[in-house]
Amino acid sequence: MTERPLVFIVEDDRDIAEIYSIALKSVGFAVEIIDSGARALARLAETAPALVVLDLSMPVVAGDSVLRQFAVDQRLLDTRVMLVTAMATKAEELADQADVTLIKPVSLAQIRELALRLVPSARLKQNPPPAKPGTAS
Repeated sequence: MTERPLVFIVEDDRDIAEIYSIALKSVGFAVEIIDSGARALARLAETAPALVVLDLSMPVVAGDSVLRQFAVDQRLLDTRVMLVTAMATKAEELADQADVTLIKPVSLAQIRELALRLVPSARLKQNPPPAKPGTAS
C-alpha cells in the first residue's frame, strides 16, 4: 500500500489548524500540524511534504521567512505551497512564490479542492480504484 501524501499545516491558531487538518484528511492526505515558523523550518530541513498550507502571520519566524526556504532548498522543488492568510496586501506581494493564495476566511471546500488540484494523487489514496477480479490487492 502506498503512503498518503503528506501536508504540513503551518498555522499558529490551533483551532484553525485542526479544522484544516480534518478537511485534508477527509480527502486522503496525511497531515502534520506545525504551530510556528521556526518549527516549520526545522521540519522542512528533515522532510519534503507534498503540500504546505502556510499562514503568514506567526510570531518569531513569520510565514514569508518559511516561504523563502522553498526557493533555496532543492529538495522542496516539488512541494506545493498554499498561502492562507488574512494579510491581503502581503499575500499579493508573495503570490508569485506560492502555488495558491487564499485570503481568510476560507471555506473547507476551498482548502480540500485546491489541495486536490495541487496534489491529485491524494484523491487516489482516498478512493483507490477497485482491484480487478483475480488480482491481489
